[in-house]
Amino acid sequence: MDKKEAKEPAAYKLMYLDQVYLLTTAHGVTEKEHKPHVIPQLWATPISFKPQMVAISVAKDRFTHHILEETKEFVLNIPGSELAPNVWACAPPGGGGDKFARSKLTVLKAKKVKAPLIKECLAAIECKVVDKADAGDHTLFIGDVVATHKFRSGTVMVNACGQHEFKV
Repeated sequence: MDKKEAKEPAAYKLMYLDQVYLLTTAHGVTEKEHKPHVIPQLWATPISFKPQMVAISVAKDRFTHHILEETKEFVLNIPGSELAPNVWACAPPGGGGDKFARSKLTVLKAKKVKAPLIKECLAAIECKVVDKADAGDHTLFIGDVVATHKFRSGTVMVNACGQHEFKV
């Protein structure tokens, strides 16, 4: 490649707009032990009207991937644009600690899954995993929508040009 030629961008960086979600899961053996977990989720999409289904793509080396394999359920929480600092507080992988405390987000009990809702979000979609597919370094999890919640209206957060820069 000639030094003057620009490096071609990765495909995901060309796929604008990506809505930002907060993906919640819960892990533990008993109801009392279920510990909530949260990460920012960019790769999510509706895939069916009837039945309502969504798909998420999660890296195989993430703790969230392990939880999804174990529990087969999740919630896609939809943050408003004003929550950008809170979303960033959920971003650093590993390191332990309580991401909910760090991000100042409030856990709410979901109707049909153990994964929590987030009170400060605009809306939430509860899902049970019905299928999965290998996708290279990620796994595509297909979720059957079992409940939805709209808490309030607002402007959703988007990932500007695939650069992990949250914008309105």
